[in-house]
Amino acid sequence: IHGSLTDSDLCYGGPLNLPKRDFESYILPEMENVMVQNLGSSNGVEVKIYILEEGYEADDYTITLIKKTSYKFIAGWSNIAKAKGYITGDEIGLLWDKIAENSFFVL
Repeated sequence: IHGSLTDSDLCYGGPLNLPKRDFESYILPEMENVMVQNLGSSNGVEVKIYILEEGYEADDYTITLIKKTSYKFIAGWSNIAKAKGYITGDEIGLLWDKIAENSFFVL
């Protein structure tokens, strides 16, 4: 899935709202059922984020993915956005790593 970052996606401590239709069409079907069920819990689920441009040897980031009225990256997202210097209008894409079963790749 992909999209352009907005001001609200980049505010300090703010979540990254993921496009619901795309998330449900392309990501959810690839996830384990237990993980999908836990998305709706008050704690969500911890997932790893790998930045592809940094290569496979780069550090990963642990963040929380949760479902409220939409799917969101919360705890940890603003740290990634700040570290990578993302600005409003930047395009990012997400791929689910079905083999690792707990990781996203950011394009």
